[in-house]
Amino acid sequence: MPRQPRRISSSGVYHVIIRGINMQRIFEDDEDCTTFLDFLCQVKDASNTAVLAYCLMGNHAHLVVGQGDEPLGDTMRRLAVRYAAWFNLKYGRLGHLFQDRFKSEAVESDSYLVTVLRYVYNNPVKAGLCDFAGDYAWSSHCMLGKASRLIDVERLKALCDIEDLLFLVEESGEKDTNDIKGLPLDADDLPRKRKTDALMSQVMSRSSGAATTSAFQSLDKDSQKLTILTMLKEGASIRQAARITGLSKGLVESWARISRRETTSNEGDGL
Repeated sequence: MPRQPRRISSSGVYHVIIRGINMQRIFEDDEDCTTFLDFLCQVKDASNTAVLAYCLMGNHAHLVVGQGDEPLGDTMRRLAVRYAAWFNLKYGRLGHLFQDRFKSEAVESDSYLVTVLRYVYNNPVKAGLCDFAGDYAWSSHCMLGKASRLIDVERLKALCDIEDLLFLVEESGEKDTNDIKGLPLDADDLPRKRKTDALMSQVMSRSSGAATTSAFQSLDKDSQKLTILTMLKEGASIRQAARITGLSKGLVESWARISRRETTSNEGDGL
């Protein structure tokens, strides 16, 4: 089926999400986040793109940008290629890092821009990574109203009242998620009551000895399977285990099914 063309924003402003392939992590540590933002700053300057907001999560990143002197797809492709090459070299991995097509939503009004910004800033809060948006280190929330080389503060001020935005972010509730109506977000963007990715990453590391997703993917299948089953036993969901380890959701599901069948068979033999 051919891809649907992206909706063109009359305002030139877009909410963009880029994700790791198979939902795997694209930020393993602070250096990764810093490097990504450095590359974002470089492509912003080269294309005259306005960066209005960002929030870097473990396996995806939110950007709110104003299109520059080239199509948004060209700018995002340049960013993705630079970061993927750096990430692969650092972690000794090969192949694609990102899903082949980023998600984008046209932001057509100032009022909807405020809704999107509230959603982006509160992503870490909804994911259980912090109590307040201002506490998260890898979001541009902390730059609101301040001079920044990366964030186009003047354009942001022209589009919304910074003081009102700061207040609204702290007052945000679940309606922020529901108000993001134009973007086909999946369940991993919504808050859920489960063990955090940080905790499950510790389980992966403890069980396998692999501290990163890339290191885990270099292990033999038996070691990977044992670790996956340990993560599931300790409360990870199938999607979460796949995301943290970088394995396909289908493979994790198959190992879980085999384990359940073996357990059922063993219980039956004991009757």
